[in-house]
Amino acid sequence: MTIRLRQATHEDARFLFELRNEPSVRAASFSSEAILFPDHERWLKEKLKDKNSPLWIAELDGQPIGQVRFDVVSKEEAEINIAIQCASRGKGYGTEVVRRASRDFFDTFQNINTLRAHIKPDNRASVKTFQKSGYRIKSETDIKGIHSLSLVLNRYL
Repeated sequence: MTIRLRQATHEDARFLFELRNEPSVRAASFSSEAILFPDHERWLKEKLKDKNSPLWIAELDGQPIGQVRFDVVSKEEAEINIAIQCASRGKGYGTEVVRRASRDFFDTFQNINTLRAHIKPDNRASVKTFQKSGYRIKSETDIKGIHSLSLVLNRYL
């Protein structure tokens, strides 16, 4: 098993669109409505230009299996978002992707000391994935009016 992360490109538009619209991904999202392709293309075009929001494709043996995105929210903190395609779940790939992406992000963004993930409490698989990757439950909060857990990884711990 060789997992690799690479920068997303516009050529990944269809893969990312299909991933974002998988029913289980929509259910875990804080915006559960389906996404239309023109809206997705506009979003992707903006994300690819945003230096404070790296978007990476996770590949297994050269085939895309998921995405990981960071959004810098302050001088010292960024939020992480991950999605692994349904067929690749339950195999430990998510944990490897979160570990590797978090490390690579810290290496690239030297001023960021904290990474935060917001996860719905009933999404036990994601909570477990992030905890196995070193993230710790820090607090509970509401995101778009939905109860969520806030998991944090600190660069120095």
